Amino acid sequence: MLNLGTIKPVAKVVHRCENCGGRIEVGQVYIRARIVDGGDAWVWKSHAYCQRASEILFNAGVDGDDGTLPLVMDMDREDQEVIREADAELADRIWPEVRDGVRDD
Repeated sequence: MLNLGTIKPVAKVVHRCENCGGRIEVGQVYIRARIVDGGDAWVWKSHAYCQRASEILFNAGVDGDDGTLPLVMDMDREDQEVIREADAELADRIWPEVRDGVRDD
């Protein structure tokens, strides 16, 4: 897998974050990477904060499929705590309903 380039544009239309599955809203800065793997090519779009969470976990030794960055949508409670320890504000942004192990219901 090869990343041909990553940019941080401002969304002009609504996109889907491939990291968490949520919406990237118009006016929001996001990560856009052009990826090739063998004969396949695609564009990866992610919230900047989801990308940051994936990078924190990856740098802590946790990877996703085939050694790639782990996806926010696949992070379990233990992974979330690693993110929270590294950057509590980031964790609150991604998982606002969970603080100190208790859901805000």
